[in-house]
Amino acid sequence: MRTVRPRSWLNTVLARFSAALALVSLACQPAPVPFEVHTSALDPELMTLGDGSFVQHFNGEPSAIKLGQGWLGPEPRPNPEKAWAAKRAMLYFPTPVGGAIDLVAYCTRFAYPDAPVQRVQPILNGSWQPAIELADSWGELRIPLPNQALDPRLNTLELLFDYAARPNEVTSSAANRPVSTLFESIALVPRGWSFDEGVTSASTFDSTTQQLSLTEGRRGVTLPVPPVSSFNLNIGSVESSGPGTLSLRLITVDGEPQELWQGNLKDADGLALTVSHPAGSHAQLAIEVLSTNPTAGHARAAEPVTVTLSLGPDVIAPPPRAAPRKGAPPHVFVYMIDTLRADALGVYGAERPTSPNIDRFASGSVVFDNAWSPSAWTLPATASVLTGVYPSRHGRTKGSVRGPGDNAPISLAERLGKQGYSTIGISQTYIASRAYGLDRGFDAFYLNDVLGHWTRDSNSIRWFLWHHLLGRSVDDAPLFVYSHSVAPHSPYIPQGHDARFAEHAPGDLPVHQYQPHIFMDEGFGSNTEETAHLRALYDGEVIYSDRHFGAFLDLLEYLDLYDNSIIVLLSDHGEEFYEHGGFDHSRTLFQELLHVPLIVKLPAGQHAGTRVGDRVSTVDIVPTILELATNSATGTDSLDGISLLRTLAPDAPAERRVVFAEVDVDPARDRYAAVAQAAIVSGNIKCIHSKNEVDRFFQPVASYRAYDLAADPKELHPLPESDAAAQRCFSALKQWTERVSSSTPEAGQAEPLSDEERARLEALGYL
Repeated sequence: MRTVRPRSWLNTVLARFSAALALVSLACQPAPVPFEVHTSALDPELMTLGDGSFVQHFNGEPSAIKLGQGWLGPEPRPNPEKAWAAKRAMLYFPTPVGGAIDLVAYCTRFAYPDAPVQRVQPILNGSWQPAIELADSWGELRIPLPNQALDPRLNTLELLFDYAARPNEVTSSAANRPVSTLFESIALVPRGWSFDEGVTSASTFDSTTQQLSLTEGRRGVTLPVPPVSSFNLNIGSVESSGPGTLSLRLITVDGEPQELWQGNLKDADGLALTVSHPAGSHAQLAIEVLSTNPTAGHARAAEPVTVTLSLGPDVIAPPPRAAPRKGAPPHVFVYMIDTLRADALGVYGAERPTSPNIDRFASGSVVFDNAWSPSAWTLPATASVLTGVYPSRHGRTKGSVRGPGDNAPISLAERLGKQGYSTIGISQTYIASRAYGLDRGFDAFYLNDVLGHWTRDSNSIRWFLWHHLLGRSVDDAPLFVYSHSVAPHSPYIPQGHDARFAEHAPGDLPVHQYQPHIFMDEGFGSNTEETAHLRALYDGEVIYSDRHFGAFLDLLEYLDLYDNSIIVLLSDHGEEFYEHGGFDHSRTLFQELLHVPLIVKLPAGQHAGTRVGDRVSTVDIVPTILELATNSATGTDSLDGISLLRTLAPDAPAERRVVFAEVDVDPARDRYAAVAQAAIVSGNIKCIHSKNEVDRFFQPVASYRAYDLAADPKELHPLPESDAAAQRCFSALKQWTERVSSSTPEAGQAEPLSDEERARLEALGYL
């Protein structure tokens, strides 16, 4: 049994709540074991390891329960494994194999003098469940999950609390973010089981040795099965602590489990089967050690049998796939890696080995050496990627304004949806989500973002994609998937082997001070060793992102989605490392922020290995995909982007493309000034217009500056205003800004940002 914490403990937590969640938690995060995906059948993120997988401890461990919007965590020391819920908090989870289930949480409400009764209203996949009153002290919150409301693929559970309050307004705490309830753990358990029974880890998988350990009578493990009509199933060597029965079942979304094999453990050693899969859809293989206990469902024997299976990479081996049917539209995958500088990748000349998977991908793709982002921060840049127009034209330019609503340009998801595509969005930052209308046109949009929770979760992109595809057949509608991973956005906290670059470029500051805004505030940029350490930490995040992108590609190949797909890898913007006196991003338009990677794999490997030197923009992605997916450029006349395919024509002349970028950001309290800038580049000449003639440090700056990127690639020496090339650039920029200003949509919706949304922007340095 758990010990109920006295109220004084909660007061202590609240007193500490005002500490910087992200910074204090850095030293509290466990170092994960590095993994290498040999086959997606054994991808730890896609395997469901019995009861132990269905628990969220808020400490960064892998979980089959994913957090959506409305969570603030982890809690600062001494409580790094707890998280606060705001008034609305979202959870995603798959349906465990077998039996009725409850969601059980160990939590306590935020209580203060004269606080009202706290109730929570669960909404499961849009179905309202009975409201539940929370106790005043720590205890279990149990939510029965009715079978008829569960989705066999992926479930959404929204928790609506009666109240959330700011601690600084009702207690002596300085914390000012509204909170409702403090959670220690959340788990899915068989109906009637206690919390502690349900979260006991019954299965383990060692990705290094590929050994799977199962316990008799628990839920075993499920592995992903690609959408094929048959596959070879190979069970490696089997060792057990006693006699027992092994069960192999095929779990499909729309049918009864298909028994593949059941027999004595000793007979399972080296078992090889050819499995017929008539449904031919994405499914799961369930491996269980059946209970010898006569009680149905789950054994509770004192000494259950434990079994270890040594699996090989071909545990699920599909036969060779047939070529895509002629004329089949390609799938489309756009994979955004937030805050990734082009020069951080080997394919763009990085000095460190940060990107083996991306470099391998680039060798079979088209690499654009001079791609520009249309802005220096996530919201305007991402909206431009998804609409094909520049920020002033789509209207999503300020974090404090939601955007133009129904006046927004039509999105790529809407365009492809009208062409019969199934559209899926997966984001790890609320900036690229429904909050700003970037979910527009998507059939499903998943947001996996926790305020202050800086454990990297790029792996969850694969998790959401896989569970969304369960039950899908190869003959279903073509896919458009937009995914937005948050690393290597600051703070930079590479863990385990990913920290090796930083270990070889050591710094002397305390770990929590290696954050971009601290480097700017404290003037650390003039210390070359400390700046080098900060960059090495960033590069550690890059190799983490690279590894998970590689695993994403492995998944596409495993699901036979790779060859007949358009796969676009890009970033929304770069990052500063004191090139112009600052760090972070969003408040300048220099090349370290605008030059981004852009790598495009075409169906069947067309133009593989091609490098394009022409200057292009990420606004070109929409017209390029539309031309490839629909074999037509119809409807692209209103776009600012142009198809990248024109650069691949055998007789394509060298382009002297004019591209544009802009940034218009709010002040960040009294730390940084509001910045409003626009930039254009034509040929080698780039010019920047500062509309309010002030830089981020409140210092005056010239209204117009021009640089010769060929002679001065680091943009350190502005051309004289009288220079003829500079004058032509200034004239072109003035004409461009007048043009886009005339087509700017109406101001954003009047609805203000919520407290949580404002807190998120402040935490990211945008407000």
